[in-house]
Amino acid sequence: MGYLKADCIRLVLETGRDVLVSDSDVVWVGDPLPLLTELMQEGATVGASTDCLDLDSDRDKTERPRSPVQCGHAPGNTHGAVLNTGVLWFKSSVDSIALARRWALETLNLHSPHSDDQGAFNNLLADGMYPVKAASPSGRVIGPVRGFGPEGLRLAPLPIDRFCGGHTVWVQQAGEPRRCVSIHATFTEYGDGGKRFRLLESGLWALLPDAYYTEGRFLTFVPPDPGADPMPCQAGEGVHAPGKLTAPCGGEDPAHGLPPKPAGKEIMWQEGLKRSVRLRANVALMARQVHALRDAMGIARVLNRTLILPQFDCLCDRSEYPDIMPSCLYQGAPRRMQIPFKCSTSFVIDTHKLQLMATEPTRFGMQPHKFGGKFTAPLPVRAHRFLADPRTDAAITRSVLDVVVGAGAATAPCSTSSTEQCPALPRQASNVQVLQRLQGAEAREARVLRLSDAVGAFGGWEDRPDESLLFNTMMEYYLYRGNWCCTSRFIDNNADNGRVYIQQPPPLKRPRGG
Repeated sequence: MGYLKADCIRLVLETGRDVLVSDSDVVWVGDPLPLLTELMQEGATVGASTDCLDLDSDRDKTERPRSPVQCGHAPGNTHGAVLNTGVLWFKSSVDSIALARRWALETLNLHSPHSDDQGAFNNLLADGMYPVKAASPSGRVIGPVRGFGPEGLRLAPLPIDRFCGGHTVWVQQAGEPRRCVSIHATFTEYGDGGKRFRLLESGLWALLPDAYYTEGRFLTFVPPDPGADPMPCQAGEGVHAPGKLTAPCGGEDPAHGLPPKPAGKEIMWQEGLKRSVRLRANVALMARQVHALRDAMGIARVLNRTLILPQFDCLCDRSEYPDIMPSCLYQGAPRRMQIPFKCSTSFVIDTHKLQLMATEPTRFGMQPHKFGGKFTAPLPVRAHRFLADPRTDAAITRSVLDVVVGAGAATAPCSTSSTEQCPALPRQASNVQVLQRLQGAEAREARVLRLSDAVGAFGGWEDRPDESLLFNTMMEYYLYRGNWCCTSRFIDNNADNGRVYIQQPPPLKRPRGG
C-alpha cells in the first residue's frame, strides 16, 4: 500500500500538477491553499505534517540544537523531527519527484513488522536534513535537504495548530477544531473504533442517518467535578523561552522518598501511584466517572432512553511511553498544559466496546445461548457533541428537563431563575422508584432528562430479574475493564504491570434470579 501511495504521487507530479494527499482518518475542516501558497512563495517544494505536540516550540524558529520530543525541525536542531505522512503536499519539481520515486522504492524494503511508509519517509529525509537550516527568512521552510535532485528539497513542516493531530485536538483543544484546517485522528487506543468515537465527539463523523439527529428520547448527566490540579507547576516553571528547552514540572509528589526517575525508565504501576499526585487523583476521578456511567446506563435502560455521554475531565494524560511519569503529560506535550483538561471518553472506558454495547452486544460475551435464550438489547449512546451539533433537531435540544439527584431533591428548584420544582430521584433509586419518579407527563414528554449527578443515582432492581441479569453482565463485559495506561509496557513482559485498573462501583441490588 505504501508503494502504491508514493508511486501514485510521483506519477501525478510528473504531469506537472501539485499534489495534496491525506490519510483516510484525516478530516478537512478548512481551506489549506492560502497557507500552502504562502509556504510555496517562501520556496517550499514539499510540506509534511508533524507529530510535534508543543505549539510554542513549533512556532519558535530560534536557532537551537534541541527541541522537545518530536519537534526537532527548528533551525539548528540536530535530531528529533518526526514527520507524519497523514498530510503531505508536493510542488511539482525535479526534487519532489525524486523524493516520491525514492520513497516508493524504500517501501519495498521494509524488513520489520513495525516499519511502514511513514518510517521510510522520515528515514529518507533524515539523511540530508541535519543540522536543520532555515531556507526562508521566517524559518518556516527548511533545507535544502540533500540527496534529491540538483537543488535539494525545501521542506515546510506544516504548523501543528493548522494541520492538527489527535493530541492537539482531543487533549489540548477539548475536541474543538479551532484554527485547524485538517484534523488527523492519529494514534488512539481501541483502534478504528477509538478514532471513530473521537470524530463523533467533535461532530466530525458524517456517516449517520437523519434519524440519528431527529428521533428518540434521551438521558444525560452532569459529570463528576475533577477539582483543581492537585500538583501544578510552580510560578515561573514550565514557561516557554525562545530557543530553550523547558524543564519538566508539576505532578510529582515531593514526599515520595524515591530516587529521581531516569528518562525512559519503566516502573511498576504501584511506583507510578507513589510518585505522581496527578495519577492518584486521576484514578480516583475515573472511579467516580465509571460509577456515574454505570448508574446513568442503568437508569437509561429502565426508562428505555438513549444515553448522551457528557464530556469528561481528566487530570492525567495517557501514553504507552513511561516518561509520562510523574508529570502525567505525554512526552513532548507543553509543560504547562492545562490540568484538568477536557478529554475523550477513551480516557475513561474502552470506546470500541462501548460502540459494540450500543449496537451489537451479542457479538462479545452476551450471546443468548449463555443466558437461556435471553436476548440482550443494545444500550444506545450518543457522544457529548450531540446536543451541540447543529444537525440535532431543535425539538431535542430545546426540550431538556433537569432531574435533581440526592439530598434535598424533593424541594430543589430547576434553576436559580425558576421557582418550579424539578423531578427528583433519591440516591440509590431502584428501577421501581425511577419509573415512579420519572414517568409523569412532564418527564415523559421531555426529549432529554439531565441528572444533576449520577454517582450513586441508581441502586438496582426490585423486579425484572432478566433485565437485571443481562445489564449487570453487560457491565462486567463492557464497562468495568477500563484502566489507565501506562507506567511501563514490558516489565516481565507483562503490560498489566504498567496499567492501573479502576475500582469497580458498588454492586447493584438484584432481585431473585437476577
